[in-house]
Amino acid sequence: MWGLSERFARGLGVVGCGVFLVAASVTPSEAEGKADGFFRFGEVTVEVAHAYLFRVDTGQDEPKAFVFMTSVPVDATAAAAEFDVDDAVQTQVSDAGGGFIRLCLYAEGDECGLYFSNEEPSESFNTSGSGDFVLAKNEPDHVEGSFVLAEPEEFFDKTFQFELHFSADLAPAPASEALAEGGGAPGAAYIEYITAIADADFPKLREILGEAGSWQFPEDDPASCKEQLKWMRDGTPVTATISRGEQRGDLAILFVDGVDRDEIRRRGRVLMTRNGDAWSYETSDLESVED
Repeated sequence: MWGLSERFARGLGVVGCGVFLVAASVTPSEAEGKADGFFRFGEVTVEVAHAYLFRVDTGQDEPKAFVFMTSVPVDATAAAAEFDVDDAVQTQVSDAGGGFIRLCLYAEGDECGLYFSNEEPSESFNTSGSGDFVLAKNEPDHVEGSFVLAEPEEFFDKTFQFELHFSADLAPAPASEALAEGGGAPGAAYIEYITAIADADFPKLREILGEAGSWQFPEDDPASCKEQLKWMRDGTPVTATISRGEQRGDLAILFVDGVDRDEIRRRGRVLMTRNGDAWSYETSDLESVED
C-alpha cells in the first residue's frame, strides 16, 4: 500500500448551506488496489499505479461500478462519502497534479466507457468500444481485469492508445440511516422548495433561502427576480415523488422522480443540508429519463 500526504478531507457537517472541509491526516485507503499500464492521448501519457472501485446508485437506472486508475494515491473512503464520487476523485488527483482513467462497468461486467484526464498538462478524452476488455473477476467488493488497445487509433489530429491492468477493492460506503417515508424532514423541505419555485412564490423563496434569498430575489427588483426564477426552474421538477432517502449527519440524499415544467421526466438524487433545525437544497444530479 502507498502512503498519502496530509490532505483536507470532506466532513459531514455544514456551514450555512455549504459543506465544510475538515483538516485531517489521511492514512492509506483500505480500498486501495493496484494498477499498471498507461493511457496515451496525443503527446500526453498517464502511467497508472493505483486502482479504486466504487459502486454508485444514482437512482437513475441500474447501479454502475467505476474503477479509477490513478497516477497518484487518493483517499477512496473520503471520495465514497461524497455526493459526487467522480468529482471527489478528480479533485484529489488534480490537486496533486496527476492524472487518472475512469472505467465504467455495467452490473453484468461489460464496459460502459473509458475516460482519461490529466492535470499537468491539461488534457482529457472519452472513448468506448475500442480495444480488448477482459473482466477476470467481478465480485461485489472486488474486480480484476485488463483493457488493451494494442495499436494507436486516430481521433481527428491526435491518436490514442492504452494498456491497463487493474485489481481494485470496493471503497466502503459511509454510514447512513434510512429516512422516513417521503424523505422525512429533508424530503418535506425539498417539496416546499420546488413548490415555491413552481408557484413563483418570491416571499417563500426568500424565507427558504435565508440570506441568499435576499440578494437572489431582491424585493425592489422584479426583473432580477424573474431572471433568477427562470434559471432555477430549468430542470427542476414541478411535482416530485421521493421514493427513499438516507441521512449522514447533517447531509441527506433523496431519491427523486418528478416532472419539470416542460413535461420532461427527471430522476436521480437530491442533496439536502441541515443548518440547525432547517434543511435546505444543496444540489442534484437529476437527469431526463423515458416514461
